[in-house]
Amino acid sequence: MIVSACAGDWMAVPLQHMTLPSGFAELALFASGVITLAFGIAIAYIAFRGYRRNASRPMLFLAIGFVLVIAIPGTLTYVLYVLVAVVGVGLPVDELVLAGLMQTSEIVGMACILYALLGQ
Repeated sequence: MIVSACAGDWMAVPLQHMTLPSGFAELALFASGVITLAFGIAIAYIAFRGYRRNASRPMLFLAIGFVLVIAIPGTLTYVLYVLVAVVGVGLPVDELVLAGLMQTSEIVGMACILYALLGQ
């Protein structure tokens, strides 16, 4: 939510309005997000298998990084989308808190990927 002043009173304006995908473009955008999420999880799984096979610590951090950058924010986005747009349930937490959690996950994930690529 964004809070703005309107004629001396404060008014909350939602950042996004969630609706079901109605057109082809919206459905294609939704599907591409799901495909991106699937690729991210697949890359994280392959990196984790590389860690297990070779006991390579950088591969472990690469796997953790992909999970934190793609899987957690993507899963939260689509689960909340289904809850809000399809089921009609309100958001369980404030949008600002949710955005902060997702951004923190992405930052920590990028740091893990950077650590994995730089090595020891």
